[in-house]
Amino acid sequence: MKKWTVALLAVVIVAVLGIAAFSLTGNNSQTSASNGQGTNMAFYNQANCWVHAVAVISNVTVENQTKPDTYFADVWMKPSSGTTQISLSNMLGYGDKALPAGTTMRVKVLRDLASNDYAGQNQTSNSTIKVWSNAQTAPDNSAVLQNIQLSQLVYAMSSNVTDNSINVTSDATQGATFLQGVHCAQYEFLLTVNADGSASLTLTQPVVFCDHMATSA
Repeated sequence: MKKWTVALLAVVIVAVLGIAAFSLTGNNSQTSASNGQGTNMAFYNQANCWVHAVAVISNVTVENQTKPDTYFADVWMKPSSGTTQISLSNMLGYGDKALPAGTTMRVKVLRDLASNDYAGQNQTSNSTIKVWSNAQTAPDNSAVLQNIQLSQLVYAMSSNVTDNSINVTSDATQGATFLQGVHCAQYEFLLTVNADGSASLTLTQPVVFCDHMATSA
């Protein structure tokens, strides 16, 4: 009888551990930068204020894969040289492998400037985005969108933010919470993985004020 009890307890413990592991990984959330392998997307801040942005990654087409329709990346970058990097391969379930040719996704970026020194003033935001595969940092032949500029209002800096950070999720509720934190500017681009493994970035909407900012201006 005792042997059956021990065996039953072992099965229960394994089942509980399995459920816990799924709870930690099943929401497709990551808070760390890419490890430099696979296909990566990096954001660079050239403004003299912090940048707080939310990237909404949608209409993802990946061959022979069933994935969530939309991903949300909450991004903070330091002034002048702040950088954050996300592994698109990891996000889409490819691990360290580069995304296959023909992969496409539409990315909408909503962006604020933050600084206690310039709060309430207008400053020029200036960002760059790069996409590449299988390198720790962006090589010279990376796909690039640069000089994404707009003079926009600066908000007060959050006291909880002290370093570059990125948090990615496919959970719509958490994504909605991310979006509540940005107010000012937005732009969109299309990302396509080419046959030779490189990527193409096409700006489909130049940077403009967010809809509610444009109507109140």
